[in-house]
Amino acid sequence: MTGVCLKANPPQNVVDAVSSVVGQALYYDGDYALTVYGASSGGATASAADIWGRSYDYLVSVPSEYDALYDPNYGEVTYMSTDEVRSRIQGAYGIALSDNPANWIQMEIGDSGFVRSVNIDGQKTVNGYSFSGVLGLKSPRFAYICG
Repeated sequence: MTGVCLKANPPQNVVDAVSSVVGQALYYDGDYALTVYGASSGGATASAADIWGRSYDYLVSVPSEYDALYDPNYGEVTYMSTDEVRSRIQGAYGIALSDNPANWIQMEIGDSGFVRSVNIDGQKTVNGYSFSGVLGLKSPRFAYICG
């Protein structure tokens, strides 16, 4: 299966939830609806436009008020050295970064604080979701602070 992320030995409640909807479809305006799931969203969901670059009337940003109460990763901070950031970016995108880390990551912020796109050192613009994966982050809702 392409594009499917499977976790070994998922909890039974997850297996039951998936099993309960197998074979069902949702429609919007006479066509299949894109349905997605996210365990947590950092206080507000991202719109489809911010994640995939395509707008859907029904996949817009909305508040997610329970994230802070129930997500053990809520508010988690990840620190990386400039050498690690440089290595990850150069390795993933095959570019040579300048000597000024403040120029490496210029973000366009979309709905509710999610990074829509990243301009890398004035050389290349990439999707914020894929960029967060390059850095090993759990979501495209992040900040970049040098110093």
